[in-house]
Amino acid sequence: MQRSLKYGSEEIVYTLQFRERKTLGITVLPDRSIIVNAPIKSSTKK
Repeated sequence: MQRSLKYGSEEIVYTLQFRERKTLGITVLPDRSIIVNAPIKSSTKK
């Protein structure tokens, strides 16, 4: 699922994926895309 957030004057677009894991993982790829892997039971607000 594509999401975005505002950081200063920049808008950061990232892909949010829910996975079987205990912690949050953030991956920045060479093409500057961002993938966020979150535990299945976590809320999007957290």
